[in-house]
Amino acid sequence: DGIVQGTVGGGVNAPVNSAYSGALTIEAAIISVSITSDGFVEYGFVPLSATKSTIELPDTQNATNSGNVTEKFNIKTSNATSSGSTWTLGSATGTQNVYIHEFATSSGWVKFAATDSYQRLVEGVTQNSSQSFDLRIGIPSSVSDYEQKTIYITIQATQ
Repeated sequence: DGIVQGTVGGGVNAPVNSAYSGALTIEAAIISVSITSDGFVEYGFVPLSATKSTIELPDTQNATNSGNVTEKFNIKTSNATSSGSTWTLGSATGTQNVYIHEFATSSGWVKFAATDSYQRLVEGVTQNSSQSFDLRIGIPSSVSDYEQKTIYITIQATQ
């Protein structure tokens, strides 16, 4: 129990009393995603102009809602980098150092549109539920070097 006292009005010195009794509970929404498979994909050697997916490897990935509310998962990719050169994400292969990257759940392949924007992976993932997804890379038709490249995939959870 508590009492709050104060004054109201311009220069009027009338006390204001307020009292409450009971417990106040506030529960915050925790939004969290974790990769519950290995979180690492190694495509290996892929010939020029060819594709390879995590289905073929097999290396399907799983994202789990580790928060306490139903979540939406978004996904984005990066350019493919090494010390020798960078492959730029594109909408089609066929140009030197331009590659494609795609993701899929159960509804078919979707091309990553850009490296700086998220795309919807899935909606309605309940607490402790997982969503599996696959990735597929399309190699450029010509490259300036044959070094191993690093690509980052980011999964974002929102409510």
